[in-house]
Amino acid sequence: RAPMWRDVYGARQALVDAAFLGADSGDDKSWTCGLTAMWCFAMEPENREAMWDAIEGVRVAVVNAANLRPDQADSANAKARDRAIGILQHLAAEPKNKEGMWSDAGGARAALIRASKKTDAGGSKVRLAAVGALWNLSSAEGNQVPMWEDEGARAAVVAAAEAENVDDLRERALAVLWN
Repeated sequence: RAPMWRDVYGARQALVDAAFLGADSGDDKSWTCGLTAMWCFAMEPENREAMWDAIEGVRVAVVNAANLRPDQADSANAKARDRAIGILQHLAAEPKNKEGMWSDAGGARAALIRASKKTDAGGSKVRLAAVGALWNLSSAEGNQVPMWEDEGARAAVVAAAEAENVDDLRERALAVLWN
């Protein structure tokens, strides 16, 4: 995956273009496949900083998809949003991305907080990934106080920590709190 990411004007450009298609393109399959490829790229630690730094490329496509509000769980918007939240979780594991991602108040931060809430329509998988991303972000010392002071983040994390019969979710939420 790393060699494909380094292929700036070949494979990477084709996949980024697909990730930008959006719901209005009429090509939902290519759109969600482009985001799925970005998710695979984000799994590679050596790609994460460059992916977040690609402000006009990957970051915009991912943050736009992550902020979708799907009407139905099986819609293309829901699939795109699920992939985007997963990408953000992986990107948040990169130490150099953590403070910048939290600072992106109307973008990555808003998407992660919304997806972390029990009332979100995305379901348990996207909620687990979003709380996991918040856990990653909370490990940056510069994020800890601002995260606690953010009422939406605090409420979402505390609610997840109190979730019953969802051990993975509780573990991630408690990890945010212990950071």
